Amino acid sequence: MNSRGFLALAVNHYAGIRKAVLTVLLSIGISVFLLLLFTSDDPGSVVSALFRGAFVGKRNLGTTLAASTTLLLNAIAFSIANKAGFFNTGIDGDMYMGALAATLVGIYGRGIPGPALAALCVLAAVIAGALWALIPALLNIHLNANVICVCIMMNSVANYICNFFIVGPLSAGKTVPQSKDVAVRFSQIMLPSRLNIGIFFSVIIWIVMIWVLKKTTLGYELKTVGENPQHAQYAGINYKMTAVKAMMISGALSGFAGCVEILGNYGYFLNEFASGLGSRGLLTALIVRCDMTLLPIASFFISALSSGAITMQAVTKVPKSLVDSLTALFIILATMETLFLFQRRKKASETKEAAHG
Repeated sequence: MNSRGFLALAVNHYAGIRKAVLTVLLSIGISVFLLLLFTSDDPGSVVSALFRGAFVGKRNLGTTLAASTTLLLNAIAFSIANKAGFFNTGIDGDMYMGALAATLVGIYGRGIPGPALAALCVLAAVIAGALWALIPALLNIHLNANVICVCIMMNSVANYICNFFIVGPLSAGKTVPQSKDVAVRFSQIMLPSRLNIGIFFSVIIWIVMIWVLKKTTLGYELKTVGENPQHAQYAGINYKMTAVKAMMISGALSGFAGCVEILGNYGYFLNEFASGLGSRGLLTALIVRCDMTLLPIASFFISALSSGAITMQAVTKVPKSLVDSLTALFIILATMETLFLFQRRKKASETKEAAHG
């Protein structure tokens, strides 16, 4: 890349980061206004409780970082599929199947040395997630089935399969449906929180995926297929094979996210442990329009809101549901750029037509 190209790339990234920061500040400003309008508590104490719950103390900060780990992995998974033109709504199912595979290996692999067993759990989770994501890809390619509908239905199927194992062969016999403990765990950091070395793996994966998209033939093929399938076919790119690769990579990353939850956060498979985590990863990616370089910012911000809301609810009279509404507000503000872009193009088109008329 020459100096001019590098400069243009740097300017584009700076503009994207600036938009993300401005969106965050605007969201915070509107949030404070809503607190003034709808709550009787002092807005300063509410915001302070939210901040302390997300960042102050090892437990709080560790909880925020642990949540952002899984969120980042799922956001990367959705973004990779989206680059190839697939709207993968099956992140939840991919994550559940990956978690189940890691649990099975972790329970029945007792006796295998710890590092080797952890590697086998990761491998099983990645393969399970990739194979589960392969199903909607093949159905779309060969039968023209709608990917979104198939993925949503397969999320339910994955949930039922996991429930069968949790209340059946893997049951720990407790009141709350959960599996037996796995024989290996990821190393914990920043105790007493659940933060573990999975956060380092997620950062490495994020860096690798950026490199793949920008520097490799696979990355070029994914972006070309997603932006213009006809041009991709004309250029000799195998559309079907590229689509399959994108979905399998997406499923593998979500499967690994499930493994991080089991080996890092819980140590066993808890019924519906990750309900909605996949959907939140999808929304996180959409906030920054699947810009891989901005995914950590969005993941950390949304995780901070969720973590801080628990302390805020305990200290003040403001319910956690209000923070969920603020998260939705953040998403709306972040996606308004598309609307403004459409309006600008429409106005420019009308001006051009008037000039020719």
